[in-house]
Amino acid sequence: INLMDLSQEVMECIQNNMDYSSSQYNWERLATLHGWSFGKIYQLRQRWKQRQVDSPFLELLGREEFQNYTLRQLREDLTKIPRKDILEKLKMYEERGELTPAKCAK
Repeated sequence: INLMDLSQEVMECIQNNMDYSSSQYNWERLATLHGWSFGKIYQLRQRWKQRQVDSPFLELLGREEFQNYTLRQLREDLTKIPRKDILEKLKMYEERGELTPAKCAK
């Protein structure tokens, strides 16, 4: 599953956890795993602090290196960061069949 195909609720959950819930700003760890330099991370951090971007995590997903980023890749990265709390939330959504938006009934 491409990350952008997830439901709004799931994406907001991931975003909120990656942007705000850690003193180590886990979006920075994710960027590092994908080869971002200190300078590139610093620039994005400054843009976020100056409110030029709403979400550094979503900003990452808009970059070329994340264009085909999948749920499987995110899970692997969350294991490395480590963020078991987000992994558990994703598992809960998956078990409830809520990872992707419900299809319209025909």
